[in-house]
Amino acid sequence: WLPERAQDLQTCDFWAAQLDGEDPAIGARRVQPETDRAGDVVVTVSVADADVSARLVTSSVPTPHLLAVAAARTLTRWRQHRGQDPRPPLLALETHGRADGIVADADTSDTVGLLTAIYPLRVQSSQDLAAIPGDGIDYGLLRYLRPDTGSRLRGYREPQLLLNFLGRIHVGLDGGVLRPDRTLLAGVSPLPEPELAVRHELTIVAAVLGTSDAPVLAAQWRTLPDILSADDVVILQSLWQESLREVVS
Repeated sequence: WLPERAQDLQTCDFWAAQLDGEDPAIGARRVQPETDRAGDVVVTVSVADADVSARLVTSSVPTPHLLAVAAARTLTRWRQHRGQDPRPPLLALETHGRADGIVADADTSDTVGLLTAIYPLRVQSSQDLAAIPGDGIDYGLLRYLRPDTGSRLRGYREPQLLLNFLGRIHVGLDGGVLRPDRTLLAGVSPLPEPELAVRHELTIVAAVLGTSDAPVLAAQWRTLPDILSADDVVILQSLWQESLREVVS
C-alpha cells in the first residue's frame, strides 16, 4: 500500500516549505555524508533534573512535542550565541514509524524489528507538530517512492539537528535488565556501523529512564568533533536544560 499512498499524496508543498529557506550552519562546517562516518562520532550524555523530568512526563502536552520545542529553542539560543539569524529552526524528527492510524486495517504491533520515520519540520510551538500530515511518514514516501516529488525534495539540504525520542523505558521487576543504564548511555555509542554515513551535524537521542515514581530524562548527544567541539556541546547541553525548564514551566 505504500507506493499507492505515495502516488495519491498532495503534501509535497508542505514538506518543501519546511526545507526551504535559510538554515545557518550550527558548527564549524556542514556534514558531508559522502565522507563523514559514524565511527568518528563523539557521544556524550546529559540528564535533566528530577523536577523537569517529572513535569515532562505528566504534562498534558505529549512528551515528544515538548522535546521538539525544547530542541528548537536550544537551536535558536545557540544561533543567537553565534550571532546568527534565529529564524524558526529546522529540525529532523525521528519517530517509531508505526503509523497504524492512517491506514485502515494496518496493525504493526506484532512486527519484529525497528520501524522508523524521519521528517523535517520548522518548529516554533507544539501546535506545529499537530499539523504534520500522515504522522510524518508521508515525507519518506514522497521522497523515496515517487520520482517527481523525490527529485524536488532531494534538492534541499538535510536538517542539521536530528531529534529522536525513544519513549519511556521502564525498569524491570528486578530493577534492572529491561532498561539501558546511564553508564551504558554515557560510554557506548549504539551506532550500528562505524562506516555508516553521518547525515546530521548533531543528533539528540532522548529517553525517559527509571520508574514511574522517579523518571529521568536522559539525552545522548552525537556529533563529529570537527563540527561541534566539546566546549560547543557543553554550551548546547546547558541551553537544552534551560529550554527544557522553560517548556514545562
